[in-house]
Amino acid sequence: MTTMLAQQWESQPELRRLAQKLQLVQLTGPNINRDVLVQNELVLTPALQQLGMRPSVQTAMVHVKSLYDLMGLDVNGALIYTQGWALRRMVSLFNGIVRRGHTPREPAVQRMMVAVGLTIEQHGSEGTSDNDSMSDECESMESEAPTDDGEVVDGDDDVHDVEMSR
Repeated sequence: MTTMLAQQWESQPELRRLAQKLQLVQLTGPNINRDVLVQNELVLTPALQQLGMRPSVQTAMVHVKSLYDLMGLDVNGALIYTQGWALRRMVSLFNGIVRRGHTPREPAVQRMMVAVGLTIEQHGSEGTSDNDSMSDECESMESEAPTDDGEVVDGDDDVHDVEMSR
């Protein structure tokens, strides 16, 4: 059975070339880092789109194996396992980067974020600093009619005590 993700990978000439060398997921060493994410952008972007942000290792392995089967390549289980684990670890690293809440410096990671539907806020526009934009956000979140925790103001300007449960 061929998966949609395997078909997407196979349709990209660069990934087809890498898969023929049995190097779909490219690793430069034992660690998965930002450089590996950037290097594997073509593999990771469709994987994030198809599998979401929390695929299991087994799910990643199924899709890697499906690609090699689609291409008619006989690959041993150890390679499938290694590439499945690497793909899953790259997804985990990507999730960690996204959770930090700031714009990543790598354009490839930014493109992956956009591809999965995340918005990237560009800070530091001319004439404003990060502190200015933060104070603007705080000001926009302030309510028009100030109240304290024990009072509620209704439309008639009557003040009612509210019990606060702790």
